Amino acid sequence: MPGIVQRGRKRPSRAVSEDEDEESSASSSPPSSASKRARYEQNAPNGSLRTNGHRNGSNAHAQDDFKPGSLVRVKLTNFVTYTAAEFHLGPSLNMIIGPNGTGKSTLVCAICLGLGWNSEHLGRAKELGQFVKHGATEAVIEIELATGSGKGPNRIVKRLIRKEDNKSVFFLEDRRVTQKDVVAMAKGYSIQIDNLCQFLPQDRVVAFSMMSDVDRLRETQRAAAPPYMVEWHDQLKALRVSERSKEDEQTKQRESLEKSEKQQTSLRGDVDRHHQRENLQREAKCLEMVRPMIEMKDLKTNINNIKAEIREARLELDQINVDIEPARQAQSAVEAYQDQIQQVVRLRKNRVDMIKTQADNIARKVDAEKTKAAESTAMISAELASKKTSEQDMVRLNHEIVKLKQQQSSEPEHYDAESYEQRKAALRNEISTRAGLVVEKENILLDMRNRRVPDISRQNEKLKADRARLSTQSGKQASLLQRLSHDTAAAWDWVQKHKDSLNLKGKVCGPPILECSVIDPRYAQAVEGQLRRGDVVAITCTHKDDQKLLMNKLLTKKENGGQGLHDVHLRTSPKPLSAYQKPVSEAELTRYGFEGYMLDYLQGPDEVLAMLCDNNRLHQIAYAANPISDEQHEAVTNSPIHSWVSGVLTNRVVRRYGQASTSVTKLRPAQFFVDQPANADEMRELEQKQRELVRTKQELQEENTVVKNEMKTLNEEIAEFRQEMV
Repeated sequence: MPGIVQRGRKRPSRAVSEDEDEESSASSSPPSSASKRARYEQNAPNGSLRTNGHRNGSNAHAQDDFKPGSLVRVKLTNFVTYTAAEFHLGPSLNMIIGPNGTGKSTLVCAICLGLGWNSEHLGRAKELGQFVKHGATEAVIEIELATGSGKGPNRIVKRLIRKEDNKSVFFLEDRRVTQKDVVAMAKGYSIQIDNLCQFLPQDRVVAFSMMSDVDRLRETQRAAAPPYMVEWHDQLKALRVSERSKEDEQTKQRESLEKSEKQQTSLRGDVDRHHQRENLQREAKCLEMVRPMIEMKDLKTNINNIKAEIREARLELDQINVDIEPARQAQSAVEAYQDQIQQVVRLRKNRVDMIKTQADNIARKVDAEKTKAAESTAMISAELASKKTSEQDMVRLNHEIVKLKQQQSSEPEHYDAESYEQRKAALRNEISTRAGLVVEKENILLDMRNRRVPDISRQNEKLKADRARLSTQSGKQASLLQRLSHDTAAAWDWVQKHKDSLNLKGKVCGPPILECSVIDPRYAQAVEGQLRRGDVVAITCTHKDDQKLLMNKLLTKKENGGQGLHDVHLRTSPKPLSAYQKPVSEAELTRYGFEGYMLDYLQGPDEVLAMLCDNNRLHQIAYAANPISDEQHEAVTNSPIHSWVSGVLTNRVVRRYGQASTSVTKLRPAQFFVDQPANADEMRELEQKQRELVRTKQELQEENTVVKNEMKTLNEEIAEFRQEMV
């Protein structure tokens, strides 16, 4: 075995690698190896052998002056290129010399790994399994460290590296230990593999050159100086940092002092005035303290005077009570009698209202009966006229019969051609005149049939539609718009009729009183409390050019081509309804005690609702049917909600100059979005117009009958004249 001493002599050590065979290695052993072997044999005791072929570590170098922690021996088995090699090092400088590829760096790697450090300090392979020789399953590194004179046997560290799982096992004096134990033992001898100033592999030279001067100084101190030197150096650096910080702080304090001195100098006048003000305030305070004494004296005098007046007033009051007691009793009796009268008045008013309702019903029935009677009268008149015409026809026919019989019994008259022609000309004139009258009567009948009768029918249908419209909610709203703003109603009617010819760029919506409705009547009062008259009658345009066009068309005087209206409100909807965001979420709104926002209770076109949100902030006004608590009121005052309705009160928070104030307004009764009774005046006016139409219709029927009779008479006269001509 290499390195085993036999019969007092040590065999030359061999390093077996893959690139060199045993024969060439033995023949080329360098002289330096022989001289070291000779020195080792001189130092080694004669005839002493180690167990398992090695000298005992405690006696092998007993006479050598090895410093604690010095490398005594390094043994490698199946490590990188070494199959088996053992190196014995001296107590002083050791140099490993050889050509490239002979394994010098491998020995350095073995020292690093064998003493417990990892491969990142080498700059080579990262995995431990790569340090196992090719073809072997494990590698062994054994390192012997000197403990120093009189400190016991040397420490032997052994590391077993397995290629299969890249794991390693450490032994210290044949006792299995952890890697941390080995590293701690090595650091105890001031071995610093991680210090480039103590351990510098050739693959880490670049890293060493990149170190700063401060880092090199620190690492040099770690390698050459005692540990307390490093601590002192760190303390010096910390003290220097602290010194710089103190210097900066001193500079800032000096600047602050100079600034304060300048400020003090500039404020000296203010301080003097302040002191003067304090003196004046002190004097005013003293005078203020004296004032109550003077006021108390005046008040005592006033109190005495008032007490005297009170005594006199009480005497007068007692006398007045005695004097007015009969009047008071009479007043009580009058009030009781007044209450009785008011009860009777209410009772009779209810009866009058009931009787008025019954009278209206009877009046409508009477009007209906009058209409039927008028129709019957017209029919009777027509029958009488027809009977009269029939009687006239009978008289005429009898007269013709008598005349014909007379002509038949008498001798024929003498034929006079001249008189006969004159008679024929007269008859032609009579026929022509009667024919003209017949044409006139036909034109009258044609005018009745084509113009007057359809006109009356249209008016009658319109009146029926108006009455039906007044009975519906939309009709009631239109009637309410007519009462609120006659000009707005006329303007909206004109816009609807001319919408196709105006070439509008956007959409035009009617007033909210027509287009919108409240989802439930109980919300009408709260919603209307946030709107003004101009809001509910405003016409909404989605394009500003349409607003300008309608304004010119509606407000311009009639002589200039406009409608000449005045009370018309035109507004635009600048943003869509989705752009109006609510200030807080629904969940947070419930926490404040609210049910929703005003916008949630109003339905209608999005453009109209967007206009109301832009002008009245309906999307930001919260609503609660019942009054909220004081805690909720305090919470909502400090929330993003600036206006809300609770019960019958509207609350608005106004913030100005960092202060908040709340104004409270009571809601007025609803009148725009509630179901109101039909307008009785308009209903009576429509009924009167219908009665007038019925009378006009009867007159037309009578006139028609008369004209027909006249036409019949004229046609009969024409027939007689023609008969006479024949």
